Amino acid sequence: MFVATHSESLKNSPIARKLLIGDVEGLSQAATAAELGMSPGAVKVAVHRLRQKFGEAIRREIADTVDTEEEVSRELRYLIEAFAAR
Repeated sequence: MFVATHSESLKNSPIARKLLIGDVEGLSQAATAAELGMSPGAVKVAVHRLRQKFGEAIRREIADTVDTEEEVSRELRYLIEAFAAR
């Protein structure tokens, strides 16, 4: 029997993208927790873990396209700046 973890529940939620990129305007942690059937603390931990996994996945993808760790860091900085400017 499969029991979804809090991270899995969050990952499959329509609000995951907003939480992942920090677009939380109008979202309260308590409301999000209630919607997902989780405690606010569990939401906080799940968001943290989801962001870690997302960051690791992006880093791996970038590493597959460049030659050095310095280039990976440069590409990550560029992505962060591009998203911040939107």
